[in-house]
Amino acid sequence: MAEPTFEDLCQIVAEASCPDEVFSSLRLMGRVGWESALRGEYEQLRAVANPLQFLDPGARQGAEVVRRRLDELYREALGEGSEPEGEELSWNSTERPCFLVRTGQGVYQGSSVLARGDIATLYEGKATEGTAIGRCVVLKIADAAADNGLMLDEAAALERLHQGAGPQKKHLPRLIDQFCMPDGRIGLVLERLDGVDLLTVRERYPEGVPLEHVIWILRRILSAIGYVHQLGIIHGNIEPSHVMVRPKDHNVFLIDWCYSLIEPARSGRGFKCETPGYSAPEVGQRKPPTPASDLYSVGKCAVYLLGGDPEKDQLPEEINPRFARLLRHLCRPSALQRAQDAWEMFDEVGRARREIFGHHTFQEFQI
Repeated sequence: MAEPTFEDLCQIVAEASCPDEVFSSLRLMGRVGWESALRGEYEQLRAVANPLQFLDPGARQGAEVVRRRLDELYREALGEGSEPEGEELSWNSTERPCFLVRTGQGVYQGSSVLARGDIATLYEGKATEGTAIGRCVVLKIADAAADNGLMLDEAAALERLHQGAGPQKKHLPRLIDQFCMPDGRIGLVLERLDGVDLLTVRERYPEGVPLEHVIWILRRILSAIGYVHQLGIIHGNIEPSHVMVRPKDHNVFLIDWCYSLIEPARSGRGFKCETPGYSAPEVGQRKPPTPASDLYSVGKCAVYLLGGDPEKDQLPEEINPRFARLLRHLCRPSALQRAQDAWEMFDEVGRARREIFGHHTFQEFQI
């Protein structure tokens, strides 16, 4: 079958009253070897209607509609009814969810709630079939279909970030799959990360995390952000719950890309949310997003870890003056006067570390 354009597929799906009118393999092959051919054709058409290829929110929503209809027709062709492929949900009395998610790429079993975010709930899961079989995953499901656009933005950002080349990808979550719930809500299958967020880290160090540990955490965040900005993406909402630390090897993960922006200067899209104490002043002023906005938030996370007050812009008095000046440069209210380049700040933090502590040695981090 020649691959149709997305516009052709929209028309075909809109006019179809049965699977045979969409899937040519059902017409050409009769019923001999049809399941394998149908599967391949279904996956091909689904790729044509991939919402991630569209920057325009309206076009994305249109692609979502086409995909849902393709799912219905595919299941109808298999004799499984018209319910969209993807979700079989059941809940027990202890409120520990137990459900399966079926997609064109695999099957994922969800269990307990890991976290509840602003727009989505995250469930612990495991891939039981498909390309990721045996891997631990996180199933992130939008709480409302109205936030599907944010979920798709996260998927688009993660796909773009992992298409690039750089060791910084180890600091970023990996998108494994995506799906649509029967009620239209978007879900993402993400790689399970082993670590704790900065809120938990600060709880374990109520008086503030020692400076030598804040420095390596800060450098890894800056390294990740440098890579992200290089690919034209702005995170848009860096705050303590969106940064995870893995103590055993000092890895750091930057998570939750729902509020990210891909090439905002070209797309014209503005900030999507404001987090008191961590968002740069230009966010509330509705000014254009720039890399400096992310750097402001990174600096505020360091202030928080050290035991300071990000909202009042206060650092503990005992903080080394050299490092305090560096943080003030990250957190200046004016976007034009603060740090602009994550790579430069990565180097600057490294110089500050050498001046303060001398030769670097690995320090075990207890959480």
